[in-house]
Amino acid sequence: MNWNYQPEDHETKVPPEGDYLMTVLGIEEKMSQSGNPMIVVEMQPEGYEMKFKYRMVAGDYFNRMATSFFDAFKLPRGDFNFAKWKYARGMAHLAKGKPNQNGKQYMEVKYLITDTAGTARPQPTMAEAKTQYVTPSVEVPHDDGFSDSIPF
Repeated sequence: MNWNYQPEDHETKVPPEGDYLMTVLGIEEKMSQSGNPMIVVEMQPEGYEMKFKYRMVAGDYFNRMATSFFDAFKLPRGDFNFAKWKYARGMAHLAKGKPNQNGKQYMEVKYLITDTAGTARPQPTMAEAKTQYVTPSVEVPHDDGFSDSIPF
């Protein structure tokens, strides 16, 4: 077979740290490295090709993380009909995670932004959604009541 290959240079843009409008692209039930059931939600920030995963692992923090997800993406709490989650939009804060064994840091979903104080941004129109929603990173105190340590 002739694949008709043509060289193409492409560089994936990494979003800078900040708040982004995210779109849910996929949902998968898996097992965590420690053997616990988990839900993995793949999401993408508006204006970028990179995809990020938000993991809700069964255990001590599951209910908190699931509630944050439902609230941030304006889904009914406790509705695990994944078909309704696809293409939902909500806000998340992206930032560099802790260094891995090789000392590299990667961007990750640090937390979801919920409308607990009535300050959430309105859902954008389709025209607005085609432009990126970025809030430049500034030092903002954030206390979501979660410990930064993960028990697994």
